[in-house]
Amino acid sequence: MKHLVLPLVAAAAALSAAPAMAQSASQSPAPTDQDTQRMSAQELTRRLNSARSPAQPAAQSVPQQVVRPVTNPAPVETPAVAPRASAPVNQTPASPAARPAPAPRPVPRAAPPAQTRPAIEPAAPVVEAPPETPPARTERQPAPALPMSPAAISQLPFRIDLRGTQIIARQAGPDATIYTVRQRDTPLLMIYAGPQSEFPIFYGEQAVVGDRVTIVLAQDNRRIAAEHLFRREGKVPADIHVWLLATEGEGAALAEQIGQTIDPR
Repeated sequence: MKHLVLPLVAAAAALSAAPAMAQSASQSPAPTDQDTQRMSAQELTRRLNSARSPAQPAAQSVPQQVVRPVTNPAPVETPAVAPRASAPVNQTPASPAARPAPAPRPVPRAAPPAQTRPAIEPAAPVVEAPPETPPARTERQPAPALPMSPAAISQLPFRIDLRGTQIIARQAGPDATIYTVRQRDTPLLMIYAGPQSEFPIFYGEQAVVGDRVTIVLAQDNRRIAAEHLFRREGKVPADIHVWLLATEGEGAALAEQIGQTIDPR
């Protein structure tokens, strides 16, 4: 209780002394702000000390509060501290960033065992059999033409003076026959008896005597009757065509003479 009463007494004394202090202050010259602050602090201290009870033991006295005059201290800059962001109540702490899983390294594949192919024996060379030669055809050679007999010559569709030569006949078509006059193995002239002959064979001067057309050749200052044509309408054979096979040499003159002796029957 003593400790509570003493502060109340000091406060009441201070309030009672306040009018006197105001009156004296009004009569004195106006102090400066610094003097006012110093005097107020000293007066307050003095009054608090005088209001203390003398009968109070020293041990229970309130220690004197030293009030230092207020000066204009240099403003102290307090470093701005960023406010800490409070984590939400129900929010779980962020989990550390998940590190990307390392890419799997390719596992080298073991090389497959080398496959050994079985040795292939070289195939035996194929020997092609030689193509079979077809058997040679034994063509029947025509029998050598034989010279016509005098009886056969008399049946020819024309007359002829052979003058010691031979005449051979061969078939040239259904209605055509070719005759060859030769001296031993040398042919001298040919005679066609058939429906239509290929006239002329030689190109030269044409001479018409009766029903005969003759081609005359000029050779070595000589005139040679090299070709004759007998064309008869309505008769068989229709054409009798004579031409020389040699116009010069040893048998040329004889061939020309025999050709001029031919005359249709």
